[in-house]
Amino acid sequence: MKIKHIIKPIIFIALFSIIFGILTQIFKQKLLSVPWNTTIKVNGIYNEKKDSYDIMFGGTSHMYCSIIPRQLEEETGVKGYTFTTSQQPMWVTYFYIEEFLKYQSPKLIVLDVRELALEDEYAAEGTNRTALDNITFSETKIQAIKVSIPKKDRASYYFSFIKYHSRWKELKKSDFSIDYLKQTDSERGYV
Repeated sequence: MKIKHIIKPIIFIALFSIIFGILTQIFKQKLLSVPWNTTIKVNGIYNEKKDSYDIMFGGTSHMYCSIIPRQLEEETGVKGYTFTTSQQPMWVTYFYIEEFLKYQSPKLIVLDVRELALEDEYAAEGTNRTALDNITFSETKIQAIKVSIPKKDRASYYFSFIKYHSRWKELKKSDFSIDYLKQTDSERGYV
């Protein structure tokens, strides 16, 4: 009898978590259109072969618009990935490096430090959404949210469904596909 009382809540929590996770992926704002397919550019690193990159390029759009990893490899044999987002503050770049190092062991990390001059305590919401919504939920993401988002606004970054639940009128067929979670970026972050 006691086991029954324990199993039912566990099953409920498991089913709720699965359904909530699926709904979050469906409703989440995704940037999938080439060349600005940031969702795939960020998620792509999770689908790359482990320890397959020699260099990580980090920072702002200056990196992803200036470094062409495929050309670098063709000309030098050095394999790189530009793992960055637009106007990325340095404190977010720190966590992007931490995230990258979970999957890759680059010999060199090259940073665009333009955002060191950022005087605001927090970056704009669009900048934060592009950077934080696309990385996998982990302790790294939690820490990135803590330093990037005012306390009163953090819940919708931990659970993006809070932010995007009202998108139901805008949903397209592509929103119901989670194929992007399995893709790699053929341009390795370059735009």
